[in-house]
Amino acid sequence: MKSQIIDSGIDRVKSARVVINAPASQIFAVIDNPYRHSEIDGSGMIKGNITGPLELVLGSKFGVGMKQFGIPYRQYNKVVEFKKDELIAWNNLSPSRWRYQLVKIDENSTEVTSSYDGRIPLLLHWYANHEFKWAPKALSETLDRLKGVVEGN
Repeated sequence: MKSQIIDSGIDRVKSARVVINAPASQIFAVIDNPYRHSEIDGSGMIKGNITGPLELVLGSKFGVGMKQFGIPYRQYNKVVEFKKDELIAWNNLSPSRWRYQLVKIDENSTEVTSSYDGRIPLLLHWYANHEFKWAPKALSETLDRLKGVVEGN
């Protein structure tokens, strides 16, 4: 089953959800490894040149080569929420967050929700408003790619 864009129930938070036929630890091992992000990126913006640890934890910093509107740039991120095999979120220079939440359904099935949290100071709403235009589709496509990588499809 493909991912679905969902209503998060929170203003300025966009989300998508999918069920992946794998234990949470196997899924989290892909998400918390920044060197694997280009494999699952549904936005098409990650272009490699990753720096940082192989496994992210709270406070980890990592860099990613990106490209948007034909312009290459470097994104620096910091993990700001973390619970092994359940939750990870990072932000960059803005206070907005990219978050993954994993909920065990059974031993071999996990519900994964990916969110863009744009609850940021009013002064930066222009930034989040731009992200809101493309983030839901990118979140959904990222989850579909994650499902394919983890399930081996």
